[in-house]
Amino acid sequence: MATSCVSLDYALWHYGLIPETVVEVTSVTTRRSQKLKTGLGRFSYQHLPDALYPIGMQSVAVTGGGYCLLATPAKALCDRLVLTRNLRVHSAKSMQQFLLDDMRFDSDEASQMDLAVIAAYQQSGHKPELLKHLSEALKQWQ
Repeated sequence: MATSCVSLDYALWHYGLIPETVVEVTSVTTRRSQKLKTGLGRFSYQHLPDALYPIGMQSVAVTGGGYCLLATPAKALCDRLVLTRNLRVHSAKSMQQFLLDDMRFDSDEASQMDLAVIAAYQQSGHKPELLKHLSEALKQWQ
């Protein structure tokens, strides 16, 4: 597997932004999407455009030594939204509804979101209107 970054639902759960336990380690990669089941657990990799991949990631130490790439809270949320097919959000209010009702996002934790990461995603040209609504929704909660 090429370089990947733990993101999406697993990272959102890790940061306490969604309540459901996530049993599959979800990651983004610039390579093709795939799922793996090993003795260590289940892993899924979703393709993310090259322009978005490096935005908002950090290297973190893992138990047992070594490091992994982990999305910041804002990157994990942006990745989740950009990779969700047929997502129809047309305002900050409808974004808040989606986050609260569909994702069960903890709005009290909106302060964890780095708006500069969301702005960088917007500037990439991938779903800029959707990301604009995300930014506006989070600003209302912060």
